[in-house]
Amino acid sequence: MKYDLIKIGKSILSKLEANCSGDLDHLKTQLKGLLKDKTFLIVLDDIWEEDPHELVKLMDFLNVGAKGSMVLVTTRYEKIAINMDPVLCHRLDSLSDGECWDLFKETAFVSEAKEARLQHIGRDIVKKCKGVPLAVRSLAFILKFKEGVDEWEDIRDSHLWELEEKQDISFESVLPSLKLSFQHMSATLKLCFVYCSVFPKGSYIDKDLLIQQWIALGFIRLNESFHPERHDYQEMY
Repeated sequence: MKYDLIKIGKSILSKLEANCSGDLDHLKTQLKGLLKDKTFLIVLDDIWEEDPHELVKLMDFLNVGAKGSMVLVTTRYEKIAINMDPVLCHRLDSLSDGECWDLFKETAFVSEAKEARLQHIGRDIVKKCKGVPLAVRSLAFILKFKEGVDEWEDIRDSHLWELEEKQDISFESVLPSLKLSFQHMSATLKLCFVYCSVFPKGSYIDKDLLIQQWIALGFIRLNESFHPERHDYQEMY
């Protein structure tokens, strides 16, 4: 979300096991030297920078390598994609209701009997996800462990679906579905999940270290056979 071209340059160079010091011009010289006569694909995921001047700098920085090299950029905003390249801008469509249903039912239903009993409610829930796979999968996983009709109806009829986010159409379905997923977590899982908010956005989180912190704080109980030195975290419950 916070655009920093020098940080992007250093990140790319670090993947090439190169020295990542210096200003932008020095970083570009390094990148040009490493990728000279080489064909490459660089993927920049989820760009938020809207300033066209900054986007021109980004494209100029990555204008290295042999013919046939490609830079793939993903963004939530069509304006950014158009500024990057109006000709090669490709807008991804949402999933169809049928595709969403196929995605939902392969996770939510563990038996044909459950599908027959709850299918009509499930289809209503899927329509509220507006073709966004993240929304579909997050709710399908929660509903996989719920057998009661009233539990499914609670999610279908929740007031959280009325939330409005004007910034981006994908937020309209993703945020309510994620909030509903959180609401239906067990108390223990909620504690573990909320604890992750102490880490700054974009931080690298060491999985084993995080689990050890959960244990130290009493969020997780351990079986008697658990041995911390072996990292056999499957024995937790």
